[in-house]
Order: sequence, then structure tokens, then C-alpha cells
Amino acid sequence: MGEIGSALIHPRKGMPTSLDRVIVSGTGVPKQRRVEETYVSPVQRELLRRLALNDEKALNAVISGSDPQCSELLDDKTRALVRLAGVITVGAEETTLRAALDLARGSGARDEEILGTVISIAPMMEGTSFNSTLPLLSSVMESG
Repeated sequence: MGEIGSALIHPRKGMPTSLDRVIVSGTGVPKQRRVEETYVSPVQRELLRRLALNDEKALNAVISGSDPQCSELLDDKTRALVRLAGVITVGAEETTLRAALDLARGSGARDEEILGTVISIAPMMEGTSFNSTLPLLSSVMESG
């Protein structure tokens, strides 16, 4: 990747990379600004590389939750809400859904945040699977 000023530029097309955000000024002229909060450390980049190569040790560490790199990326509440979204997306059974919901609530997620998570994944799911999950989720939330 080439570098122009403080912005990284895509080597083939000159497009901004994910580290850049295009900002349209009041005059309508696009500008680029480096977004530091999206920085990926060399250690995290190496983990991502190993995962992309199906490195069994890296995969096992991530799946088991024993890799410290993973626990540093998201706070407990966000991680629990993402897990809840994943459980809903795959159409998990009541026991798994209840465990994910308990984990989210135990991490400090309020019902409004849980509902926001559910609504956020709705566009990603086919209507039928989403609609079939809602009654179960509602039942689990009310009983918990």
C-alpha cells in the first residue's frame, strides 16, 4: 500500500483503505482523514492472518476463548450481545438462547440493548427464520 500524506492508499485503484474515512466538506469536496480508532495492532493482524490460514492452534484458542487478544477487542457486554446475535441467527434452541440471554444480562445489557441487537440483525436474516425465533426469544425474555 502506498502512503500519501497521512492516508494509506489502495495500491491498484487509489481507493482509501479501511483506515481512512472519506469526509465530504461543506463545499461538497471529498477529503480523507485517518481514523485511528480502527487501528489493528501487529499482534492482532498476525492473529487474523493465522485464522485466515486455518492455523489450528489459533482457531482453537479463539473458539475456546483462551486467546487474550480476543478478550481485549470487545468489552464483556458487547461480546455477550454479539454472541446473542449469533445464537439467534443460527436459530438455536431454547436452552442455548436462554444461556446467551443470561450471559448478556449478566454482562450488564439492558432489555433495550438486547432488543436493539435483535432488531439490528433482522435485515441479515430471512424473514421466515427471524419470525420463527421471535416468539421463542420473547418467551425466554419474559420468563427470565
